[in-house]
Amino acid sequence: MASPEHEQLAAALLAGGTVLTPTTPPSPHALRQMREAEAAADVAAPDGTKVVPCRYGDVDCLRLDAGRYRRTVIYFHGGGYVSGSPPERYLPLATAVALAANATVHVVDYRLAPEFRFPAAHDDCVSAYTGLVGDGGVNPDSLSVLGDSAGGNLALAVTVAARDHRLPLPARVAMISPFADLTFSGASIEQRRDLDPYVTRALLESMAADYLGRSDPADHRCSAVFADLNRLPPLLIQVGEKEILYDDATRIRDHALNAGVDVTFESWEHGIHVWPVYIATGLPESAQAIEHLATFLKACGETVRAISPSTATGSKEPG
Repeated sequence: MASPEHEQLAAALLAGGTVLTPTTPPSPHALRQMREAEAAADVAAPDGTKVVPCRYGDVDCLRLDAGRYRRTVIYFHGGGYVSGSPPERYLPLATAVALAANATVHVVDYRLAPEFRFPAAHDDCVSAYTGLVGDGGVNPDSLSVLGDSAGGNLALAVTVAARDHRLPLPARVAMISPFADLTFSGASIEQRRDLDPYVTRALLESMAADYLGRSDPADHRCSAVFADLNRLPPLLIQVGEKEILYDDATRIRDHALNAGVDVTFESWEHGIHVWPVYIATGLPESAQAIEHLATFLKACGETVRAISPSTATGSKEPG
């Protein structure tokens, strides 16, 4: 049974409590205004958490340190490639992941469409990843890639690019409600359109047009459902059963399993699109999904930290 908080949120979305559900899709400017308002309202990091601007591969990022850390996460935010900056909007989710997984989280502020069309977002995320495992000095055995919605597609596409360019691969890849097929060939786009309280086909098509321009929507860099998934690290996919993007998630799962990849697939009966991002509202389903996500991330190795000989004890904190 869905929590009362979930029912209230879904009812608000169905009643038009969000700019994302009108018949005429909002412009990128309107979406960005909404994200900025949300950021101003509820994204303050908790006491003791440091948010540090940084750059990797000439791409701006926010590094979120929540005290102890034993692993690293690079996080590609959602927003349909047209919104999501400033990335402060995603600090509640990034903070929750950092605390639950004992991780330092880097939120990548990649360029947005329509000002910067495909492959700008993909290339920025590849550059940030390359910088993190290169000059950033992060041990890939302790590194996970995380993304939600469009960022879920970027997470998978960047991992494929790392493999193809013979870069060190991350230990884990996690996707929340991936928006990974800009050809809209998944059956759930139509089959679940009356179930999804949040996302419409018209909205997705508008975002895709702004991002793609004249580019091929079947290019695996923007539609990772068409990518070769051989030799990838373990994947976690979380998706809500009412999402019109449900088949993006199931097809990634199926292609990965056929390629011999270790896949953890979570189909949440009451999950709405990217529901973990609502962690700041106290949504129980958000907290539960983040707990599952943290368990998956904590299965990878530990970050090697430089410590002085005088403080080295040989003991380890629990994962």
